[in-house]
Amino acid sequence: MLLGLNESAHMLTALDFRRLGLLIVTLLVGATSYSAQCVLGQPPVVPQTSGTAQNELWYGTLDTELRRFRFAVELTPSDSGSWTGSLLSLDEGDARFDLANVVRQTEQLAFEITSTAAEFSGSLSSANKIATGKWNQRGKSLDLTLERVEEIPTQQFRALWAGQLNAVIQKLDIAILELENGEALLNSVSQKASGFVGQFTRDGEQVAIRFPALNAEFNGTANPAGQTLSGKWKQGVVSLDLVLSKSDRLQVKPLRRPQTPQAPFPYEIRQVEFENGSAEIRLSGTLTLPAEAKPAPAVVLISGSGPQDRDETIAEHRPFAVLADYFTRSGLAVLRFDDRGVGQSQGDFSQATSVDFASDVAAAVACLRSQSEIDGDRIALCGHSEGGIIAPLVASQDATIAGIVLLAGSGVNGARILTSQNRLLLEEAGSPPAELERQLAIQQAFIDVALQSPAPTVEEFKTLVEKALESQLSELDDVARDQLISSASAQLRSPWFQFFLKHEPADVLTRVACPVLALCGERDLQVDPELNLPAIEAALIQGKNKDFRIEVLPGLNHLFQTCTSGAVSEYGEIEETIAPLALEITTTWLVDHLK
Repeated sequence: MLLGLNESAHMLTALDFRRLGLLIVTLLVGATSYSAQCVLGQPPVVPQTSGTAQNELWYGTLDTELRRFRFAVELTPSDSGSWTGSLLSLDEGDARFDLANVVRQTEQLAFEITSTAAEFSGSLSSANKIATGKWNQRGKSLDLTLERVEEIPTQQFRALWAGQLNAVIQKLDIAILELENGEALLNSVSQKASGFVGQFTRDGEQVAIRFPALNAEFNGTANPAGQTLSGKWKQGVVSLDLVLSKSDRLQVKPLRRPQTPQAPFPYEIRQVEFENGSAEIRLSGTLTLPAEAKPAPAVVLISGSGPQDRDETIAEHRPFAVLADYFTRSGLAVLRFDDRGVGQSQGDFSQATSVDFASDVAAAVACLRSQSEIDGDRIALCGHSEGGIIAPLVASQDATIAGIVLLAGSGVNGARILTSQNRLLLEEAGSPPAELERQLAIQQAFIDVALQSPAPTVEEFKTLVEKALESQLSELDDVARDQLISSASAQLRSPWFQFFLKHEPADVLTRVACPVLALCGERDLQVDPELNLPAIEAALIQGKNKDFRIEVLPGLNHLFQTCTSGAVSEYGEIEETIAPLALEITTTWLVDHLK
């Protein structure tokens, strides 16, 4: 999300940075989810009939002061009198969540969302049209009123202003709704996040729009016709040119993804659930089974960093769906699953580390071994990005794993990854040398403080950072400086970052005895092949691994797309999801090693 977005601004989904790099000071932090939505409302959802009863649609807005979430709750009755349903979160990219324990009675409406530990309970009006109650989640209790409607209402506004931020490593489409009461609502279209509350003020031709949740503001001048606002977007120490154009409707260019698998499929698709007993959570995924004779060899797909669904969806690309389809057509069963706390999987993503995710993968392996159609002695792991850290963690503990594939996996610790990553991204974006070094120095100061042992408290973190960066932060006012340091502290002191910064993947790789395939794109700016692949090779040699292949694939980026520069901004612009070369090499290696 935009720089400074914190967990208090989120209700249903975990933070959507993909941890592609801190870039704490100058850039928008690691957002790589690009698919656009229209802020003016979604296509109407009209209740249908089921048996003798009618489906119901309820609509309401959850106000967290800093952000507003529009919810559409669809309820479906059964012939037995019970109810099922789902919640559509319109300001989180139309994310849909299945409801559990639905109560729909004359005087009460209640439900739970198991995967996000959320619940609502409300009292119904005598007309059965209004449910007034409380939304409870993560220790917070907020008022929420749901109204029974025929279709989802369209947002009302005074004006819609749309523009594009060139945030150095990526371009972000944004839209701002100017409301009649002087408020503003921000939609980061490229990041599928909207509902951020701000204030819209006018003084003649001068316009100021402020969003406290993001520590951001826009100051601009209207042209004589009042159709454009030209000025600066400021966020922390970031200052970017921005032109906002008045529009009646947000125009969104549809994304073409020709590799996304389409039915009919020549294999079986099965939805599965399995327990991670150590974490006391249930995980949900998709198992694809080849049509060939069983039992079949199998592959578990392991997603990269950040909360990911089972398809590792990014910019409407579904790389894990593409991999699963390609592998299964080649005779391999494939299990891919939602990360804990994502989609249909239970758990708290925000408190988990790579070690916790490794336990989820081990549970997935156990699930496969329980299936009669799977050969439990021929199971491999295929991890992308952070998944390339997790796969060796699992294989080093389970000698029966038949092989691991590291797609853009790292061979050095997270502190070195971040430094390398940010330098490459800033260089590719054309950042002036002096500014590049300034940003790297600021980032390094944050990392150095975070690496202290024991981890500093919030107050200690603030004191140490201010001392180390006195000159660099002098241009910020007290509020902006505090927000910047607090945001960095929250990230770097989190369990995931503490593990990531210090973890040495090479140490684990020395204990991996099974065959290893390590691939990296030549133009990967997030996991530099020149830094990481030699470290992976050295670790495997040190561990006397007898079967490994390490290769740099020409012209490919971090997602293994054929690209021009490797910049993050290209991910959503490229139609290709995974280059055929990467698919063929990976599949051939897996088939050969799982015979």
